[in-house]
Amino acid sequence: MLFQGGPYDGRDLPIQPPFAKVMRLPGEKDLAAFLGTAEEDPGATGLQTWPYLYELDEDAKPSIYRFKDV
Repeated sequence: MLFQGGPYDGRDLPIQPPFAKVMRLPGEKDLAAFLGTAEEDPGATGLQTWPYLYELDEDAKPSIYRFKDV
């Protein structure tokens, strides 16, 4: 799944299919742990304390997650 904007701009993270409208991502050092959790629990959307918020844009083809500056 492609991410646009923010610290993960242009990254294609192994999250298939998109499983949440809104997702929080951790800093880079904690990303591997999140991806492992996402594979085991597709409903995982990240911890509230993680700093980077992304929202699924289903209208884009293919769908992407866009960074939300909050």
